[in-house]
Amino acid sequence: LVLRTFSKLGFRPTQEKEETLTALDATKLITKFCTKFSEGRDKNDPLKQMKCLAIYLKSHGGLDPMKGTVIYFKDQQIPVWDLLGPVLDHELLIGVPKIVIFEACRFVS
Repeated sequence: LVLRTFSKLGFRPTQEKEETLTALDATKLITKFCTKFSEGRDKNDPLKQMKCLAIYLKSHGGLDPMKGTVIYFKDQQIPVWDLLGPVLDHELLIGVPKIVIFEACRFVS
């Protein structure tokens, strides 16, 4: 439903994973996107013409007193902003609006 909705709004999904990921798998996906974005040399490359970036994460989450908001993966939890930092701070994405949707229950111990 989310993929279809964003497609109708003119977004072009570049990655879609439905299986449960490890923290390393998720980090590799973010790194792959950043690398692909950086390598696009042609001004006509759709990534270079990006007007807005939307990231949708669905997982379990929580609030760690030391790390802040965390996202749970198959093997471990990591702070959301540590995962998303490379994309959100990418020099070629400065000035591009970013939408981050994090759908997660917040585990409370």
